[in-house]
Amino acid sequence: FHQRYQRNTANEYDDGTTRMAVLFAGGTKANSCKIRGGPEKTEPMVTHWHATYNNWVADLERATKRQADKTWIELNPPPAGTWKRLKSHKIINRTLQNLIETNKQLLALQEAVKTKKPQEEKGFLSEVLYGEGVEDGNPTKAATINNAGEYATACKGNGGKSTLGDLMCVCGSTNPDGTQDCTGTNVDLEGNGDISTKFEQERQLCSEKPTGKLTPVQLRAAEKSAKLAIRTSENGGRQINHLGKITAGTCSDETSQQCVIYTSYLTGDSTAKGVANIPWIKKLEAAETAVEEREITQAKTSSKAVEVKTFVA
Repeated sequence: FHQRYQRNTANEYDDGTTRMAVLFAGGTKANSCKIRGGPEKTEPMVTHWHATYNNWVADLERATKRQADKTWIELNPPPAGTWKRLKSHKIINRTLQNLIETNKQLLALQEAVKTKKPQEEKGFLSEVLYGEGVEDGNPTKAATINNAGEYATACKGNGGKSTLGDLMCVCGSTNPDGTQDCTGTNVDLEGNGDISTKFEQERQLCSEKPTGKLTPVQLRAAEKSAKLAIRTSENGGRQINHLGKITAGTCSDETSQQCVIYTSYLTGDSTAKGVANIPWIKKLEAAETAVEEREITQAKTSSKAVEVKTFVA
């Protein structure tokens, strides 16, 4: 519509024919950028018109085609007089500029929904599972278990870095006869050596993948479940916050002593209070926010698409 109206209000020759109508006349069979253009042509034929010229020709052909004994141009005559034409040009140009800007916003939102937001979600969820800075889904000794090797230095009060690392402490055992608290399958850490060699074995215990896109509701439910699993025990008047089984205020990977102690994250000054201060729970909350933002951006994209459609309707 805007193309037709802009052309219909363009400058006229003395006989009333618009300059643009003459340039794009002939229809798609007789007129094209290839026919009009050529190596001797200068701008704008070289770039802009190369992309738009044929559309103008086709649009003029549609606008001048008779339907029910009327053409689109006859049904939408140009304003009479120079002042009205100039006024129309300004209105059309302003509308086109608004359309261009709105379409740019739509493209940016579409890119965010398609690429940026999913990448943010994936990165945060990877950090939940494997630790700070691990956004590619591959656990590392440094990030996942605090650069520790043996159970004693990776677990006890040194956990909280990642869910995989903490599950190694709760579900793994250096004793083949240890308890099987997580899935009914004991992860044999084969002595108090480098437990990072068992990352893949631990991951296989949680191999079932969810179907469909994750939602904020699902992630909040996971966070709630994780928080409820953290228990408080008392030892000598001290409150011990932990995940897994504990004896006498500690865990040494013996039977009924497979745990991670979170007390250091839950007590102290204002920067270390509450379950949300555990590193992987922080990342889980960040993932929730990212998923919420993705859904909001998706809604904005749909709304912006309606705006663009309104402009060109």
